[in-house]
Amino acid sequence: MVFFGSYDGTFYALDARSGKVRWTHRSGGKISGSPTIIGDVVYYADLGRAITVGLKVGSGKLAFRYPIGAYDPIVSDGVNLFLTGNRSLTALEPRRVYKKRQKAKQAKVRKKKARARALVSPAWPEECRQLAPCGPLTAVRDRRIRMRG
Repeated sequence: MVFFGSYDGTFYALDARSGKVRWTHRSGGKISGSPTIIGDVVYYADLGRAITVGLKVGSGKLAFRYPIGAYDPIVSDGVNLFLTGNRSLTALEPRRVYKKRQKAKQAKVRKKKARARALVSPAWPEECRQLAPCGPLTAVRDRRIRMRG
């Protein structure tokens, strides 16, 4: 298959042998730069609307859309996608990698909080966690009563 975009806002997929159009995708803005194929998705940038679009190679169905885009749309290191914008480079990671990183971060925070809780001893002995006064407060109250009277 051969992929290319045009300034009329249409992205084309042609059969490489026959040259016949397999499918098209109407973008609405000028398409410039070369498309990039990663896996079974072909990416292109729409300069007119400044977006990056990914389409399924076989069917042309929309698989990805991101509100940044310019010229050559995507580069990949095998894990992350890097989108090129007019004045920026944006790194996108797979959702599963993001969720795994978030869980590890949350576990680290929980562990840190548990460690801090263990360092701080409670102000009241465990047996005094009730409504009736006991422990240090009772001793202070008894001392004040004795001093008054």
